[in-house]
Amino acid sequence: MKQGIFLLGFFLNLSLLWGEISEFNTFFLGEVKIHYTDKEDAQPFGLFLLKRHFSPEKNVFIDSCYLIAPEEGTFYFELISSLQEDPNEFLVSSPNSNLVGKGELIGSIWEWTKQKENMSFEGDDTVIIQVRNSMLENGTFSFSTQIYFQEGEFFNLFATFTSLLYPVSSEVIESLLGLGWKEKDHKRQGILEVNR
Repeated sequence: MKQGIFLLGFFLNLSLLWGEISEFNTFFLGEVKIHYTDKEDAQPFGLFLLKRHFSPEKNVFIDSCYLIAPEEGTFYFELISSLQEDPNEFLVSSPNSNLVGKGELIGSIWEWTKQKENMSFEGDDTVIIQVRNSMLENGTFSFSTQIYFQEGEFFNLFATFTSLLYPVSSEVIESLLGLGWKEKDHKRQGILEVNR
């Protein structure tokens, strides 16, 4: 279960918004590192591919994500973020799991530069996932996702995922996948596996 939660936590980093005020897609690519609290250094974890769909008319943005992890396999995950009355606040959910959360976007509407988010699994308050993202001037953004597990009365940090994601074309992403954005149902915490 912890492995699935790690992968899910990684995917939860992807809720920054910026750009034009019309419906459009953007694509990003980056290497992910994981730092376990009981280890001295961060370790390479995998390659992250992101398709971000913006729909300002519906006040929604959707992150469709692939993680290609050499030791774990290839995974697909989707997050839907809905802006609230205050456009700098949002609720997040996954159509494939009981993941829920809320967050805050910092900056001008649809041109946010920072994002803070706290999530958990509905009905399970033993896991907390905290996300912190920052948009950088060169079009990349950095993210950090921390996963906490409850032990007794306290929550202890278990691992942190970090990455810099760089903007790329959809053709770059699809050539790396060799199959485009296809999904296959999977039963584990909303994670979808990709078959080649």
